[in-house]
Amino acid sequence: MTNPMRAEPYILDAIQELINIGVGNSAAMLAQLTHTPIKLFVPDVRILKLSELTREPDLMTKQPMATVYLEFSGEFSGRTALMIPQENATDLVNLILQDSYEAEGLDAVMVDTLKEVANIIVNGVMGSISNLLSEHLTYSIPTYHLTAILTIIEQSGWDDEKEIILANTMFQVHDSNIIGKIIMILDIGALEILVDKIKEGKPGFT
Repeated sequence: MTNPMRAEPYILDAIQELINIGVGNSAAMLAQLTHTPIKLFVPDVRILKLSELTREPDLMTKQPMATVYLEFSGEFSGRTALMIPQENATDLVNLILQDSYEAEGLDAVMVDTLKEVANIIVNGVMGSISNLLSEHLTYSIPTYHLTAILTIIEQSGWDDEKEIILANTMFQVHDSNIIGKIIMILDIGALEILVDKIKEGKPGFT
């Protein structure tokens, strides 16, 4: 099957724009809720098939990351996770709560805060995509894990034809930069649905 990203390079730019719209809306909501200046942006987005992961050492690592994960279903279906290195996750929560938790002490308060932040971000991204699709999506309750990217991918049901949208994410809180990843593991056929909607000629995507 031809990779639609290689056939139509502007599609990747459109997906990146959709994700940036979503995280931008999420940042505004988070700033309002926490009374903390927060900026979020996605400097790059890639599309990979699961069969290509062996060439991506940063995805094959077993290093655990603070991960908030949810499933989505509807015309467009799959799983989305926000993954942040544990130490960076601690820094992010401390900056938002203006507290001083230790990296090893991801207690209930920290986990709940991280889940809420990730839930807002993931729902912002998925809301941006569902607006384009004009399709209501159903979401599972977000769950927290301390796990590796590879583990999340394996648990989603390995299929070499599945595709992943990988978005590197930058948080700017006060004067600090926190780096994470948004990873979207798509069910078979989901990417084509998204690409078809973009190709329909929505404003800004042609």
